Amino acid sequence: FFWERQENQTFAGMLAYWNQERKKNWSKQTLNTYLRNLSAKGLVGRRKTIGKTQYFPMMTEIQYLQREAEEVLRESYDGKLGNFVRSEERRVGKEC
Repeated sequence: FFWERQENQTFAGMLAYWNQERKKNWSKQTLNTYLRNLSAKGLVGRRKTIGKTQYFPMMTEIQYLQREAEEVLRESYDGKLGNFVRSEERRVGKEC
């Protein structure tokens, strides 16, 4: 969402987006929970300005994808790309 918009977002703007454009029917509490979870993961920051709070991405989409790929390697393949490649070779070999 934040990467598509390319600008800081207000809470009201995000609520309108999710409910009107995405047809989610989110309550304020649901959006608060969503933003809190994104913030806890270091994905979204917020800045208070006069009268409203602005939300913004803490990293680019490429940085996020790199972080997720590194996490998969670390958790599933002892952090080694070679282990992942060998696993895929075995999987592909079984399919043939």
